[in-house]
Amino acid sequence: MRIGGNSLLSVLSLGALCLGLLLPEAGVAKDAPTAAPPDLQRLQTCRSITSDAERLACFDRESAVFAQSVDSGKLRVIDNEGVKEIRRSLFGFSLPRIGLFGGNEEEAAGEQVNKIQSTLVAVKQIANGKIWFRLSDGAEWQTNDPLGTARMPASGQTIELEKAALGSYWARFETIRAMKAHRVN
Repeated sequence: MRIGGNSLLSVLSLGALCLGLLLPEAGVAKDAPTAAPPDLQRLQTCRSITSDAERLACFDRESAVFAQSVDSGKLRVIDNEGVKEIRRSLFGFSLPRIGLFGGNEEEAAGEQVNKIQSTLVAVKQIANGKIWFRLSDGAEWQTNDPLGTARMPASGQTIELEKAALGSYWARFETIRAMKAHRVN
């Protein structure tokens, strides 16, 4: 059967394709909680033991295994301040949302890093008049546009980097207008 020069099959196929693009992925678990490492799971099961002596023996045994895993580097323990420092050091990178440092809970709690302030430790003008600069934490950035006739920023000056729309970033230097920038390392 034909409808206006197109076959019914073509129309139905196009409709199914559009519907598939508009619907969210079905059957895919989003932001599923990750299981605790086995060493931690075994330690947590000790809490359910009712006998005091058995519970203490379990805690002693499993806490020793847990400590050995931490000491050997098999398991890492990071406190909230460590997580915040890691998030800050990763500012400017486009990373997948894997829940490694809190997942969507960090965004809901307002803990996502949207702006940082730092000190310029190295600044130079590169090809096409763009600016390359290094922050005090070692992060390297580059402006998207040329400097133009503005005065070159200098080492030791403060800079503010802020997330902007569509994955871009604003770099606000002390001496010149704000410019779009991206991280290069």
